[in-house]
Amino acid sequence: MVLAFAFALLGCEKATTTTTTAFTAPEAITMAEVDNYLNNPDFQFVDLWNFDDQMADGWIRGFEMIPFFDYLEYTEILVRTDGNWSFAAEDVLDENAIKALFDEDKYIVLMCASGTRAGFVKDALDSLGYEHVYNAGGLSGYDGDNMVLGDGSYDFTMPAKEM
Repeated sequence: MVLAFAFALLGCEKATTTTTTAFTAPEAITMAEVDNYLNNPDFQFVDLWNFDDQMADGWIRGFEMIPFFDYLEYTEILVRTDGNWSFAAEDVLDENAIKALFDEDKYIVLMCASGTRAGFVKDALDSLGYEHVYNAGGLSGYDGDNMVLGDGSYDFTMPAKEM
């Protein structure tokens, strides 16, 4: 009877042992591939469009909104010090705010209208040591089921900054 009990315990132990395969991060994620990862909790999806652009032209359900001009640049977290889209270390004005917004422990997928803002933010995150950041490109490259269309018109004006 003791022998039968021992075999039962060994059998149960084998039945509960599972093998998991590690996730291998892709080299790139494009807008055509976004839906393959969209519901994965290890990913953070960020739309860098501004409020008016997003409401007028649409967005992808599942992306959180962190507007570049209306938030990152307006509140002087991340700015274009040269006025262009060439990233430089001095463009990061508030590293703590960036780290509060973008989760270092996740794969971060960025998008905007054309990929320009997403490329700039990707360069900033890369410079801060983030390891898995993707510029998926622009909304026009997306043809998935999570598209929410805008109404074609939306007007939002940021208030002038107090000096």
